Amino acid sequence: MMPRGLHVSLGEDSRSSRSLTWFTDGVDAPASRLEWDVVEETMSADDIAFKVFAHTVEASTDATPGVEAFTHRATVTGIDPERPLRYRVGSDEGGWSSVYVVPPSPAEQWSFIHFGDHGVGELAQMVTDAVMRTPSDLLLLAGDLSYANGDQPIWDLWFDQMQPLMSQRITMTAPGNHEQKDFGGDTFKNRFTHPGKPLGDLLGTGSPGSSYYSFDYNRVHFLVTTAGALINDGTLIEEILNIEADLAQAALRRGLPRLARRLVAPLHAADPRDVGLLHILALAAEAAGDAEAGCSVHLVTPELDDGPVLGQTEVRIAPDDTPESLAARVLVEEHRLYPAVLRQFCTQFRRV
Repeated sequence: MMPRGLHVSLGEDSRSSRSLTWFTDGVDAPASRLEWDVVEETMSADDIAFKVFAHTVEASTDATPGVEAFTHRATVTGIDPERPLRYRVGSDEGGWSSVYVVPPSPAEQWSFIHFGDHGVGELAQMVTDAVMRTPSDLLLLAGDLSYANGDQPIWDLWFDQMQPLMSQRITMTAPGNHEQKDFGGDTFKNRFTHPGKPLGDLLGTGSPGSSYYSFDYNRVHFLVTTAGALINDGTLIEEILNIEADLAQAALRRGLPRLARRLVAPLHAADPRDVGLLHILALAAEAAGDAEAGCSVHLVTPELDDGPVLGQTEVRIAPDDTPESLAARVLVEEHRLYPAVLRQFCTQFRRV
């Protein structure tokens, strides 16, 4: 029951939160936990390896699909973002892993390595060795990871081969079409841990190893999707809605004047000749005598903006407004309104 297949991923905050996932073999699950602390500048190698840890997190446990094993996961929060994280996982009953150290996420310059279509063969191990020799702060693995194709023990081999890398370097993953062959993607969702979704789990129970999610790494926003790889798992509608909401929220966090200038069409665009930024600007110019403008979200129908209104927000027109300034304020409200309406609409859909 010794821990194996350790890998570290981001929690909800890329600077101060980390998730650890690992496996134990057998038909009985030990009560596993994560012990952690930060590495202080004065610590020696022996201190790092043997000093008593200051913090403990109890792990959650789920059966691992297709093998007699269990998947354990635990998330650390409140890490000093300037200090490396040292940790071990396991239990007194089943044994403990070695102590590993994860560097902090840089606040300024940083790098990542991106690859996919991996496997467990000789060439795959050459790639892993090359990545091990190449410094980076983040790994992005783009699907078709183990090529188990339904043979679940191959996943264990892949994780054992990747543990020296993924136990010490933050790794974020996406599924490919070959993950579909492992219980419709359930193996992927069980064996990884990822941040939550913008709208949460609307149509199902979800999984900490969600196949679509997003995260921020310093000033870069990453959106991970299945690209249809797990088309048969019944979550495509939920995924699309989460993507829409995530992009709207990400756009809202950007510089709004620049975003307004770059906008080609609003989120509800049905006819680029009638809507989009030019339409908003024209509306602002024509509405010089009006007191307010605004935005609305409709159900799609054949006629432009003719469907039932699901949500609406008014925007006051200031005496000194220009088409550009009004368009920017309308855009802010549109990006607030759209995720809220999506969330409410999906909640009602789920009840039905």
